[in-house]
Amino acid sequence: MKTRKLLFILAVCAAGHANLGMAQSNQPVKIGILNDQSGPYSSITGPGAVVAARLAVEDVGGTLLGRPVEVLVADHQHKPDIGASIARRWFDTDGVSAIFDIYNSGVALAVQKIAEDKNKLLISTVNSGELTGKSCSHNGMQWGPDSYALATLTVKGVDETKPSSWYFLTVDYTAGHSLEQYARQTVEKMGGKVMGAVRFPLGTTDFSSFLLQAQTSKANNVAIVGGGADVLNAAKQADEFQLQRTGQRLVTPSMTTAEAAALDSKMGAGLPIVFSFYWDQSPETRAWAERFRKIHGSLPTDIQANVYRKVCTNLQISCYARCSVFGTIERHEASRPWPEPECQAHAQAALSR
Repeated sequence: MKTRKLLFILAVCAAGHANLGMAQSNQPVKIGILNDQSGPYSSITGPGAVVAARLAVEDVGGTLLGRPVEVLVADHQHKPDIGASIARRWFDTDGVSAIFDIYNSGVALAVQKIAEDKNKLLISTVNSGELTGKSCSHNGMQWGPDSYALATLTVKGVDETKPSSWYFLTVDYTAGHSLEQYARQTVEKMGGKVMGAVRFPLGTTDFSSFLLQAQTSKANNVAIVGGGADVLNAAKQADEFQLQRTGQRLVTPSMTTAEAAALDSKMGAGLPIVFSFYWDQSPETRAWAERFRKIHGSLPTDIQANVYRKVCTNLQISCYARCSVFGTIERHEASRPWPEPECQAHAQAALSR
C-alpha cells in the first residue's frame, strides 16, 4: 500500500484532465523512450528497452481510457543538448506525456529540468544519486538501483571477509563519479584502502594506459565503473594484461546480464554482480523473459526489465486515476480502491512479475 500511495503521489495527473481525455478520446496517449540506440550502452538499454516498453503497453491492454498508447523512440547519443532538444519537441509538439529510460546522467539531469518546467514526467534508469539528491524534482523519478546501492552492495560483497585495497577505472560523467564516491566511502568505512583512480571517456576502446596504472598500483581489486561496451572492452583487455592471473581481482559494479553473457567464462568467473532483476529468478520472470527473447533475440537486462515495470505501473496508475495525461503532476493521495475494475486483471498480472 505504501508503494502504491507513493507512486500515485509522484505520477498521477490532476483529476481535471480526465474530461480533456474524454474529449480527445481518438487521440493517442504518447510516451517516449529516450536512450542509446546504437552506441556503447545500446546492448543494455537501446532497442531492448523499446521492446520492453511495448510489452508493457500490450500487458495493460494497449489503451488508456479508450485511447491507444503510442511509444515514441529517439537516440540521445549521450549528449545532453540533443536529449534536451528531443524532450522539448516531444513535450511541446508531439504531445508526449512522459519520458522513460535515458541511462545517461548528464542527459537525465537536462531532461528532468525540462520535465519540471513543463510539468511532465521523467522516470529514468540512471543510477546517479544526484537525480534524487541535490537535483531532486517532483517530476523526476529513478526506477532501479542508484549508485549508493550498486557501490555499497558490490564493495560489501567483495570485502565481506576482510578489508582490501581498490583502484578505480571510472567513466567520466556524473553517474560514474557518484558510484565511485560511494564505493570509496564504503571501502574506507570497512577498513580498506583506495590506491588511486583514473577517469576514462564514455566509448573508450583502448584501456591499456588505464589498466597499466591499475596494475602498477598493486591494488587487490580493480573496479571498472561503467557499462555496456566500455565494461566489455576493459574486461577483455584486463585479461590480456593478465590482471587476475597476477592476483588482482576485476570488479564491475554496474554489469548487466548482457556483458556477463558476452564475456568469456574464464574472464567472468567470480565477478560479483548486483542485479535489480534476473530473468531466471522465478517461473514468472522466465516466462516474461522468453516473451522478450522471442521479439528481441536475447534475454533482458535488468535495465530493460525496469523499463517494462515502470511503463506498466504508470499506465496502470493513470487508468486508476481516470486520467489520460499522466505526465502532469498533482501531489495528493488516493481516495479510491486500487485499481479500477477495467485495469485490475492487467495490474495484478503485471505487478506479480
